[in-house]
Amino acid sequence: MSGSVMYTSVDVSAAAAARRRARRAAQAAERRRREAERAAERQRRAEERRRRAAERAARQRHHDEERAKARERQDAERARRRAEEDARRADEDRRARHRTVSRRLAEVEQLLDRLPEDAAPDRREAAAEAARLAERLRAQVPGPGVEAEIQRLRERVLRLAGASERGERARDPRAELAALRARLTAEGERADLAGHRAAAEALDRLAAALDAGETVRVEALAGTAAHLLDRHRLAVEDAAEAEERAARESAARAHAERERARAEAEERARAEAERADRDAEERAEREAALAEERAEELAEAADRLDVVRPGLLEAITDAAENFDEAALADELRAALARADAALAAGEAGPASAAVAAVEELLPRAEARLDDLLLAYERRSALARALQEAMAGQGFTLTEGGEVPGQLLLRFERMNGAVYDTAIRVDEDGQAALSYTIDGEPGIPEGPNPVATCSTQELLDGVHAELAADDFLPGELDWDGRPPRGGGRSLPGQGRTR
Repeated sequence: MSGSVMYTSVDVSAAAAARRRARRAAQAAERRRREAERAAERQRRAEERRRRAAERAARQRHHDEERAKARERQDAERARRRAEEDARRADEDRRARHRTVSRRLAEVEQLLDRLPEDAAPDRREAAAEAARLAERLRAQVPGPGVEAEIQRLRERVLRLAGASERGERARDPRAELAALRARLTAEGERADLAGHRAAAEALDRLAAALDAGETVRVEALAGTAAHLLDRHRLAVEDAAEAEERAARESAARAHAERERARAEAEERARAEAERADRDAEERAEREAALAEERAEELAEAADRLDVVRPGLLEAITDAAENFDEAALADELRAALARADAALAAGEAGPASAAVAAVEELLPRAEARLDDLLLAYERRSALARALQEAMAGQGFTLTEGGEVPGQLLLRFERMNGAVYDTAIRVDEDGQAALSYTIDGEPGIPEGPNPVATCSTQELLDGVHAELAADDFLPGELDWDGRPPRGGGRSLPGQGRTR
């Protein structure tokens, strides 16, 4: 027969099946061990990241505390500056008030200096009072009591001055009247209209009394008019002083208001600058925290990828070089490339997802490679047993090699017949043998029941010897197989079954 194909499934003995189950269990245990090691390494790295995160958090808390203290210091400094400014303004007000009161006392002292000698006793008493008030001013800030005392002393000195003038003019009543009218004209009426009118009426009555020759009444009216003029003079001077004081106070208030506005503007500008600095600092800290969070996520993804990378590279090598599983190798390479690209791009979310995909893919790939290894081991064990069994039947192994999913062996008989043998193991671990036979001498081309049956007996003998190695081939089959029966042995076989 030439080009005929015969095939059979191959089971194993119970002992071999038990060994295979144990082998598979050992592989599964090894995969679990590797996963446990990876999980432990991931846990170790995660704890290290948590430790670093705790250190960063502690540093951040310390930084926040220091920043809060700095803000408190800034607030305290602003409060101190405000207090100093308020104290400065209050001191300026006190100084201005002191200057005003001191100026009024100085005016009183000038009036005292102008008093005539005949007023010496009263003058000395008033001067002593002025000295006492001056000492009080030097010792303390003037209060309402001091101001009132200065005002009373001023009125007293003015009365002394008026009395002295009247004494000089008492010998000439008309001269005194003229002098009083001159004083009234000089004082004017703008500041004390009622006082001016009362003094003018008193002077008119004095003039009438002079004209009538009423000497006693003239003296009384002269005193009244002088007193009213003194009061009017004091009112005018007080009004002028009040007007001047109001102008000074208004100017001082305007200046103080400008200073206050300037200080408040400076304080607002300073506060706004500090707030802008704080906002910028907080914004920078938020951005830094987000960047740090992304960096931590990237670091976590990179750590996780580093944990599985050695196993992944080993799986790629096994798939590509040892098992000729190009599709699996490409899938693993692509998954690793996606994870590396996402990490290089700094994309924390995609990087974490890509690494998770690698972590999920690797155990499946390792399980697949373990299945391929088991199939390879089974094919190899069956190939070794088959080689020994074929040798026992007079066959010689001339070629052998692996192709995806199967092991190919070429055997030759001494008569030149060639048996190309393929050994396969499917996904469920079921092995199968197939023989492509060429060149059996004396056998016509095409199907030949007798020759086929004789070939079957030859291979049955081979299969019988496989049982010694715990392999149990099933019944041979081929296309066009005849009913089971006797037949002529192949040349050189020397045995029938």
